[in-house]
Amino acid sequence: HEAIEVLKQFKDIKINDGSTISLPDKLKDLYKGLGGTNADSAIKIQATYSVFQNEFVGLDFYSATKNDNTYNEVTLAALEAGELMIKDLGYYDGDYFKKIDNKKAFFLSRIKTNCVLYRMNRSEYEIIDIVKFLKGSENSIDDNVFIKLSSGTMYEVRLTGLKLPEKVSNERKRKAYKNAQSNQKQLTEKEIQLLDWFLLITNVSDDMLTVKTIGELYRLRWQIELQFKALKSSMDFDKYGNIGENYFKCIFYGKLIMVILTMRLFAICRVIKYKETKRFISVQKFVRNLRNNTK
Repeated sequence: HEAIEVLKQFKDIKINDGSTISLPDKLKDLYKGLGGTNADSAIKIQATYSVFQNEFVGLDFYSATKNDNTYNEVTLAALEAGELMIKDLGYYDGDYFKKIDNKKAFFLSRIKTNCVLYRMNRSEYEIIDIVKFLKGSENSIDDNVFIKLSSGTMYEVRLTGLKLPEKVSNERKRKAYKNAQSNQKQLTEKEIQLLDWFLLITNVSDDMLTVKTIGELYRLRWQIELQFKALKSSMDFDKYGNIGENYFKCIFYGKLIMVILTMRLFAICRVIKYKETKRFISVQKFVRNLRNNTK
């Protein structure tokens, strides 16, 4: 009941994420890939998921060479006042956050490692020493800070953070050190310190959501990743063979239609199942059972 009351503060909660799919090389003039060790032809699917409607409310695709944050304007146009948008680091853009704020909507995002935060000190902005700041914090952070927009103006946001369990932070550091070694780089003190924390910025006020609730809300973003994984594996989204443009479009559009229909069916069945058992079914189990029973 408490969770429902928290969510009711928003008109909707939307999650946007992208997934890249490799295509046959003969399609590289149509959908350009990243090349090198990656495919010469690839497509990026952008999906916007509505938590309240339990389904995708936006599906777009384009060449994989485009950055995720180029899709921000599309989601901004569809965002309404009172809605909360949750995005990952690939979409991080201070100007985009300010535009969301201007629409009287809300955002929730992780911060980049190279993000520079400021605070006001005697009518002047000074850069926050994030290493010193985090070392001086105990288990949580809830503070107002500033980020600089492309125009040079400052925009005030709320910085929240939870210190991660030692086991989790150690695993993050292990992966970071391994990745840095493979790229012949050395982690900075700032990068190491940040691995101990789960930091987010938002324009949601502290009287609406606590630091802990903000962290739990952000984890909803993983829901769309699970759905991508389930749908890609069940519909063989990354398997096309050596086909041409027209054949590919027929198959690809057909799969997108199946995604929309599957998720709408999932939304209906999820509600029915919850009313019967007071338990939610997972999208992975639903898609797997649907596929097994329709072969």
